[in-house]
Amino acid sequence: MKTTLTLIIAFIILTSFTKVEGIIENSFKIDEDYKVEGTFSGNTQGEDSFHFIIAKHKENKNYHILPFQFKNEKVIKMEPIVFDEQPSVLSFHNNGDQLSVITSYKDRKSRKFQVVDVNLTDQSFTKSAVIDGENYKTTLREKNQNFLVFSEKESLKIITVKSANEIKDISIKATDANEDFLKSLHKNNLDAISSQEYVENGSINDFRIYSNNGTITITQEKTKDGTTNLAQINTNSDTIEELVISNFKSKEKGKGKLKKSTSYVSENKLFLMNLKKENATLDIHDLNTKSSKQLDILSTDIANASSNKAAVGNFLKNATKGKNQPTVTVNQAKNGQLKLRVDYVNKKMYSYNYNWWWHHHWMMQQQMWMMQQQQNQMIMQNNMRRFGPNGSEGYPIYIFKKKSESFFEIALNSEGNIIPANEVTTIHKNIDKEFYIKEIDNNKKLKHSSTVFTETTFRYISYNKKSKTFVIKSKPLDY
Repeated sequence: MKTTLTLIIAFIILTSFTKVEGIIENSFKIDEDYKVEGTFSGNTQGEDSFHFIIAKHKENKNYHILPFQFKNEKVIKMEPIVFDEQPSVLSFHNNGDQLSVITSYKDRKSRKFQVVDVNLTDQSFTKSAVIDGENYKTTLREKNQNFLVFSEKESLKIITVKSANEIKDISIKATDANEDFLKSLHKNNLDAISSQEYVENGSINDFRIYSNNGTITITQEKTKDGTTNLAQINTNSDTIEELVISNFKSKEKGKGKLKKSTSYVSENKLFLMNLKKENATLDIHDLNTKSSKQLDILSTDIANASSNKAAVGNFLKNATKGKNQPTVTVNQAKNGQLKLRVDYVNKKMYSYNYNWWWHHHWMMQQQMWMMQQQQNQMIMQNNMRRFGPNGSEGYPIYIFKKKSESFFEIALNSEGNIIPANEVTTIHKNIDKEFYIKEIDNNKKLKHSSTVFTETTFRYISYNKKSKTFVIKSKPLDY
């Protein structure tokens, strides 16, 4: 009887459905016993998505995640997931028909995590044991797994999450060779670099973390001498004997003192960029073969093959200014090709934009609006890069760089040779997400909004204050 009831509830097509010029809209109401706290949206398979409404049950005084699937242009309602404390969604990933969601909540003064597996076929769910959040640093997401990173002065812990029932800890203790690295990591912010989307500008923090099929790479920038310290952890290994720190320094080229430096890791290669007064170089270190090569960024060959020859010519003058910081990112393309994006940002106004999280930052927008206004004033006054908590979870709030023509792109083939950048298409599209999200931001009738981008579609869930209904709206992306 319970199974039959669950299936009936699960496949109810909700109250209203419209489709006009490729735009799909479903609207529905939830029980009046709920007080809505926020929403969250994410990808499942193909063009499908999931949408959570996080609400407090007025009578029971507990919290429910009300899950919905957007599947084959229809909305499917699933049974609530119940929590004693208010949960936030930290991250998620997919393995076939199983959606694994990492939730976070505060228990008194401490932070806790719990993994919830949702079966998208029969709508059942499973919860993991509670994970202690002490010394939590960041979360790193791959397509089918997540990594929770914890840092202490003399140790590093990485928890690999594949499902609610498959969670593995790796703990690494300090040694004489790596204790300075671990102490500095503990004291500093750690930016998790997304590999699930197109990355425009990288981090300008000293510490950055990347993942590639379970191999975790942490880098530390030593910008004064143009050195990058690098440590790798293979989470697929059963034992980690020691955290080895490697040092990479650019090959000297040209006269003059080093002005700026930065790096980026992609496909187990370290891209290290150094700027002097009259030249700019990019060293490519293959972490597998230990080989390296150097590119002269300002060379005629690169300028002619780049996406923006004028930006190449102006890059060094602007990127070495005191207020700016250079960035380099690498995005994968087909046939083993790579597309490098060279740019600079105003370091007082910029912090790395983890776009995946940004799609959902509207979750706490209404409740935290006044706090954000105060924090915006603080960042302008104190010239801070990152500021304030977003709700109770301490998410960073970001200042975004405005669109500009400051960047240029360089393309490399699978042999590492320069090819015309405009002829190379990246695997992940560079979507102007801000353009689409403005539709929600400018609509004062909407609140509790969260968004998701598939390969071809922009989709969001919002509460319409006028009609007192939730709407899930989907519209095609215009590339």
